[in-house]
Amino acid sequence: MSTYPVSLLLGNAFAASSVGLVVRRKLCVLLVICTKTALCGCHVGWQDRLLLTTLYDRGDYDAAAQRIEELRLESDAELQILAVEDAVIQLMAGKPSDAMRQLETVRRELDYLSQQELTEQVQAALKDDNAIAWSGREYERRMVDNLQLVAALVNQDDDAFAMSTRVLQAIHTEDRSRHAATKGEVSDVGRSDESNGGKGLQRPAEHDGDLLSTWLAAAVHSERIQDADLTDRLIQQVAEWSTTGTDQSGAVQLLGTRSHKGMGTLQDVTLVGRVTGWESERVVPTTAALLVADRILSAVGDHTLPATVSPVRIARPITRAASSPFRTRVTVGRENSRSATSDTLVDLNRTAWASYQHDRDQQIARAVVRRIVKKSSIYTLKDSLDVERESGADVLMNLAGGLWEALEKADLRHCRLLPASVEIAQMELPVGEHQIRLQVVTNNAGPDSRPLDELQVPITINDARNTFVVCFRPQSRLVAVQSQ
Repeated sequence: MSTYPVSLLLGNAFAASSVGLVVRRKLCVLLVICTKTALCGCHVGWQDRLLLTTLYDRGDYDAAAQRIEELRLESDAELQILAVEDAVIQLMAGKPSDAMRQLETVRRELDYLSQQELTEQVQAALKDDNAIAWSGREYERRMVDNLQLVAALVNQDDDAFAMSTRVLQAIHTEDRSRHAATKGEVSDVGRSDESNGGKGLQRPAEHDGDLLSTWLAAAVHSERIQDADLTDRLIQQVAEWSTTGTDQSGAVQLLGTRSHKGMGTLQDVTLVGRVTGWESERVVPTTAALLVADRILSAVGDHTLPATVSPVRIARPITRAASSPFRTRVTVGRENSRSATSDTLVDLNRTAWASYQHDRDQQIARAVVRRIVKKSSIYTLKDSLDVERESGADVLMNLAGGLWEALEKADLRHCRLLPASVEIAQMELPVGEHQIRLQVVTNNAGPDSRPLDELQVPITINDARNTFVVCFRPQSRLVAVQSQ
């Protein structure tokens, strides 16, 4: 979508010999262009998002996949977001290989797009942060890695080991950078840090996605007897990093070679709900400060400035924490049956809120700089063209500047189909074929309570190996994908 810098249009207007008439004509054109730009964006509309999420909530992955293909043809601004969401749909549809390939491609693209590009930064200063190519927030990029590793485990792909190693290296690099910034001592993943009471590295809440990455890496390494020490350290780290209020010290112990002789483990990973959306937040104190500042400058300067009428806007999550009234219960056998109920391992809504709090000042700073750039552009243009104070041209330029500022929008782009939380249920079973029941139950449901939804899934347990079943539970419905 083409954009037209206000300063360029005004400059062209005043370059004409008949300044007043040309200015009025050009500013009218400018108002039309700005209004059209505000009303006709390139992003996927809320109706399209609602239809896609509705199909996902119903578990209708075929229709959801078709809708994503239609959106790809309609929009050229959210291709990476749609690619991640399509990978989630592919995994839900029982196509982990397709999901893996797509997520690998998306991850490379996000790494490239996360680099700063001068043209985009200039466009962002003249427009807003939506002018910068979407590269995902940090927790979203981590979840792309996690979903790719989950797909590899379900697919029993040999690349899972390489993926887990890459994820651990990324976490260690982040820790090193963070501790270097705070002049703290760097510790290896899983190693205690005496400055934190021997509880390992302190994890900022915005990095809670690392908890799932570490657990998945522990699952991969648990099938290699030579990695027993690393597996133990990773499991210990998961228990120490847990922030959900659930005691994970025993809930994550059943992995691979840690099972008894002639036994294997069933790992049920449930992706619950959809991650919180983002909304526009008005930063009132900053807006008031800008209003006072531009009025002072207008009073003492040679030229007036456009009034700060439109508030400064930044993006914030709608929901601070995930809250699901349901859990997933895994049952094996009819008589003398055994069951396990899922516990929350990661709360992505909480992570999103912590990410917002961590980046809030930076968002505000960018918004303030953008306003300064726009006001200074109008002021400089007036000065270079000797526009008389309170003249018709002065008023029209202020109106154009005010409209320019009003077009700013908070960057609300996000992956809509990432889970709100991730739950884990584990069970040690004898080697062989089993039929398991996956049930959706309420949080306070007893062992004999009637489930809201139920699935029968055949699985194969191998000696000292993990068998993964991935469940999607957008609401009270359940969709399961078992190891291939």
